[in-house]
Amino acid sequence: FTFYCIDDSVFILKALKEMITSFGGNVVGASARAFDAYMQIHKLEVPPDVITTDLSMPQIDGLELLPKLKALCPQTKVVVVSAVGKKETIKQSVLLGADQYILKPLDPEKVFKILDFICHRDAKTNFGQDRVYGNKNKPLNVLVLQRSSETAQVMHTVLEWFGCKVQGVTHEIDKTLLDKITSLHAILDVIFIDIKINYDLVALIRTIISMNQNTFIVIMNPEDDVHLLRQVYSLDVYHRILGSTENTLFETMKKLFPSR
Repeated sequence: FTFYCIDDSVFILKALKEMITSFGGNVVGASARAFDAYMQIHKLEVPPDVITTDLSMPQIDGLELLPKLKALCPQTKVVVVSAVGKKETIKQSVLLGADQYILKPLDPEKVFKILDFICHRDAKTNFGQDRVYGNKNKPLNVLVLQRSSETAQVMHTVLEWFGCKVQGVTHEIDKTLLDKITSLHAILDVIFIDIKINYDLVALIRTIISMNQNTFIVIMNPEDDVHLLRQVYSLDVYHRILGSTENTLFETMKKLFPSR
């Protein structure tokens, strides 16, 4: 896969190029300014498979650049790489055409997961990537509660890859979240909860089950806190709760919803 990287930090550009190369990707260009990047990409005979772009840049910022990039090469995936983690900024980026969002500082493992999923998602879907379905072969309605926006974005991509309909992804656990769960409780099939979220996990699960006893709950990274997991499993709804890691997520989903 070919990549073009845009960032006004020479250090970040160097780090991204080294990471992408180590993953087996081919960096066909890099620019520190949005306008220069746009002109260089325009001159390429074949558009890159993926463009990574910062948001905070001089003259033209990333938010202004995003729709221009999507218009120039609509088939290219665009990944925002930014230190800005505000929910409003992430949402605005997605609305303007970003396919994924990576937060700085860069973690090579997480960067790889996001770029790998975004590169292979369409190909695996087209070539029969195994999917997970609910009743009557309808897409599963899922909600994701994660400890950080970065891991939440990865989960969003993975679940879409599995064919799920993601109703929401959040790392902000507050009354707004409870309102969202309340509004969606009738249609949610699965809620994915990171065991390390900043909330009373047992109380949250009781609230969810009180709304809809048919909702499955998947606790992510259960080995991180065995004591807390025992508390969760001690609930009278333990048969609706499963533990999983990112590596075993697909197998967990297939146990919950075997092929029909």
